[in-house]
Amino acid sequence: MPVSSFRPYLASLFLAAFLVIVVMFWAMFLQGNIFSLDRIVDFSSAVSQRLFNVVILFPSVKLIVGGMVVLVLLSTCSAWLQVFPPSRILNRFDLLLFAPSFVPVYVYAISFDSTSVESSVGEFSALVFLVSLGNGLWWWWHRQFVENLRALKHDKAASGMTNMGLSAEQYFVLPEYARSVWKKLPEIALWVLVNSLFVEAAMSERNGILFELVRSLSDGGRSVDWIGVVTTVVFIVIVWLCAQWVSELLLSRPTKYRGWGLIRQGCWDISNDRFSFYRLVVSVIVASLPLIIPVVIFCLAVEGSTPYWELLGVMMSVSILVYVWVLGRSLYQPVRGSGLNRERRGDASLAEGLVLLIAAISIVMGIGALLRPTWESHSLAVYSNVYEDKVLVNGVYRGESPLNLRLPTGQYIVRVEREGYESIEQRINLRSPQALPIELTPNNDDLFSEDATRPIPTLKIKDTTFLGSSAELGQIFLVFLSFLLISTVVFFAVILTIALYYFSAHYKWKGANWRWWFYRLVSQILNGLSRVPPYLLLVITIFWLGFQTFHGCMKQFNWTLALLLVLLPTQLLRVSSWIDEASNARFLTARRSLGISAFGTFGYLLRTRWMKDIVALVAFSVGLGVLMDISMVWLLGERGSFTCDGRHWLSFLGPETLMHSWQSFMIWIGYPLLMFGLIKKTSKLS
Repeated sequence: MPVSSFRPYLASLFLAAFLVIVVMFWAMFLQGNIFSLDRIVDFSSAVSQRLFNVVILFPSVKLIVGGMVVLVLLSTCSAWLQVFPPSRILNRFDLLLFAPSFVPVYVYAISFDSTSVESSVGEFSALVFLVSLGNGLWWWWHRQFVENLRALKHDKAASGMTNMGLSAEQYFVLPEYARSVWKKLPEIALWVLVNSLFVEAAMSERNGILFELVRSLSDGGRSVDWIGVVTTVVFIVIVWLCAQWVSELLLSRPTKYRGWGLIRQGCWDISNDRFSFYRLVVSVIVASLPLIIPVVIFCLAVEGSTPYWELLGVMMSVSILVYVWVLGRSLYQPVRGSGLNRERRGDASLAEGLVLLIAAISIVMGIGALLRPTWESHSLAVYSNVYEDKVLVNGVYRGESPLNLRLPTGQYIVRVEREGYESIEQRINLRSPQALPIELTPNNDDLFSEDATRPIPTLKIKDTTFLGSSAELGQIFLVFLSFLLISTVVFFAVILTIALYYFSAHYKWKGANWRWWFYRLVSQILNGLSRVPPYLLLVITIFWLGFQTFHGCMKQFNWTLALLLVLLPTQLLRVSSWIDEASNARFLTARRSLGISAFGTFGYLLRTRWMKDIVALVAFSVGLGVLMDISMVWLLGERGSFTCDGRHWLSFLGPETLMHSWQSFMIWIGYPLLMFGLIKKTSKLS
């Protein structure tokens, strides 16, 4: 092959190599090692050995590739079916997808981890669906692709195709849609990679190479495994590089005017009976998944009484209510502009009937899980007098003591054992919060070591009332909310400042001026950061905050501010598009000729056109910030020092609290309402 055929790949290769070299030397510098050739070779060799360890490499690669395939297939197909709906239900698919998608993927994963799946294929299939659904991932990319499709649908080229008697969907919209998705492939890979990291953090026994980063994160209390950090960074860079190359390879191929992914001819040629069965199956499956997945995961969470299962119950209940509302409206209100004729209404009605049947079965399963006697659970604290012991509940290993569990009402056999000590087994009837101190005795006095023992503290468990628990939780949450409000004001000011700078560049400096060149540099840097998932930027921020020393509540303020600032590059894309559109307007030339300053013109546009949109963007960012804060529950033990008094409001609702499940359920009700209210303006939910 000629050398010129490799040129499109060289830029990304050089960038990836540069990032790897910088991170490796930065890690070696923080270790305090001398930059000798032998040290560089040894460090690189250690990273390579861990990177190419098939035992930890293959699970992560399999999870990322599977998650990307499922996410691309589902989000592209669901977006197409919403813009060109074969049934009335899919016209509001973004609303159906909202509640189940905004459950943190970590919560999904720990609920799935509580069950045992005998089939490896079944386990892998479930995990890739969780990777593509949680943390708002499916909803986010569905929303992006819907906006893209609507723009292509109303493009002049599509109208020209229609006037020529050709199918605009087949010969223009679908090919351009596919190309736009391939361009986003590297960005999609990073989003899937972050969700895969959360899954591995939740399922540590089945972790892969991404979990090396979780092990290496520190809050200042432990040493850092820099080889693990560099290994994970190198793996992330390689994944991005492969996605970039695949994207460029697919974009270099000639355009094909046929089906793509799950979007086959039946998805646009609704007058052809030949594809009616395929159209029916795809539309029913896509419309049912946002309800089936949360119901199944919630049933597993109830069975295993996993942490934060009340949140799953709330979000599943919201999903059920949304489905009932959407189904009710779709049965009585026709879809405007759907392209359905009378001959095809029979197929649409059949699809809606099947979705209604599947929804009814799922609703019965979900309500049955809510009404099960395991809904009421209690706290169980187990503490022994030795280190490195094993606590088994009904024969299942649950961890080392001190151990705090939340278990459903019932009888349990608790066994504590350690090598060299007599095992002790106790049968308990858990009807209220209990403390279980256990003292182990050594098998052989010659093997007894005081270093392996510890005193058993006096454990007192007090079951608080709902009002008392809510008041304590309210105090913790109000502290978090206060810092979030202050951070929101700072975030709003930062957006306005950058928007003013962007506008001034177009208004005064557009051309060859060095200020214009500097503006282009800044905008390109922020545009590049917008392609990095905010979650990944937040993980890097957590890693940095863990090594900083702050006084008072500065660490919590920095944390809440970071929740919003990591979203800044993404939100500035829309602000930049507004300014680019305004810069081409004729009235700007008139205002410049009249001597009106850039600040005055910006203020005029802000008052008359942009203020509502900027407020909506800030509200959208606050909603995503709350989601990211909840999603980081897997780092809760490390984040305790990120608050003023070492307590985070999420830890109050975790498995170590004394609240009853129905109390947690009532408290979690505010989460979907808050998310819906903050995100509604920019998500166009209707």
